[in-house]
Amino acid sequence: GCIGCHLAPDREEKADDYGRLPLRDVSAKYRPDALVAFLRQPDAHYAWVRMPNFLLTAPEASHLAAYLQSVK
Repeated sequence: GCIGCHLAPDREEKADDYGRLPLRDVSAKYRPDALVAFLRQPDAHYAWVRMPNFLLTAPEASHLAAYLQSVK
């Protein structure tokens, strides 16, 4: 469901015609453990966040975080 609001992390655009935000700078914004925690429960960290809680398991969040932080 990420593609609905985000551009893939390997894309260079700052945004697109749909207003989707790039994921390429995620590794600069989050430490790995903090990203996993955010992905598991986004609204626990920022009450105003628009990202839905996808109810990711710990392994799912860890794998997604590893992918997002591996793409440069």
